[in-house]
Amino acid sequence: MRRRADILVVLAGIAVLAGCSGWVGPSESTETVTPAPVPATTTQTEQPDGPLPPGLTGGGVTDASALAGAHLDALRGMTYTWHAQTTFGGNRSDQHLTVEGPKTYGYRYTSPGALTNTSEFADGETVYTRYYRFVARLRRAPAPNATDQYGPVAADAIERYLTVENATVAETVVDGQLHYRVRATTDEYRRLGGATDYRATAVIAPNGFVRSLNVSYVNRGGDRSIAVSYRFRYDAIGTATVERPNWLSEDQWATNPTATATPPTSDT
Repeated sequence: MRRRADILVVLAGIAVLAGCSGWVGPSESTETVTPAPVPATTTQTEQPDGPLPPGLTGGGVTDASALAGAHLDALRGMTYTWHAQTTFGGNRSDQHLTVEGPKTYGYRYTSPGALTNTSEFADGETVYTRYYRFVARLRRAPAPNATDQYGPVAADAIERYLTVENATVAETVVDGQLHYRVRATTDEYRRLGGATDYRATAVIAPNGFVRSLNVSYVNRGGDRSIAVSYRFRYDAIGTATVERPNWLSEDQWATNPTATATPPTSDT
């Protein structure tokens, strides 16, 4: 339970950044940041007539919580890579997750200039963590389930950014499979105080798996307007593999006195 709390502290720091931001590359302009293209998609019709994902109707997302839950359920048993990026003004963070099995995965969180950077490697039994805050610290513990550990980060983003009841929903094809593309534009997104010029695009499988999410808006909640963006994307579905990282040295883990130490608590 302590290890779970430690990871949630790191993720809470990310949430602080995302709380007044979104995810995508940096921009000094208040104009909308162009979302990254969704790979291999082709719109078929603007009138979806197939089975819609949980929480989705022909007019938008009416139950983002149901969609987030369906997304988590769909992730279980999958192999995949997941990349998420957040920016707010000059601040940026990136997360990379590769899942080869339930307890076999690699994770990396980086943020230039941030207080913490984290890398993890789980070999099916043990998770090795390199945690940096001013100095590098090492830790090992029983490997958790990757979806339990990191799936809620994407699920929280779905609930936060996809409460869009008035949207365009169209069928699209990704890798030969039916998906739904949701596009929403609004002058003000009330779920995020001070968010204007809001745009969100998501590609969703019929079972609720949100393959990609791209959000951009202008934060006017402070003294100045700041362009904000957020995105995540899943790739290598069914083919992802994890390689042992270069930083994981058996000799180092055998002799380093902090190998089993708990990382310091972030105060961000």
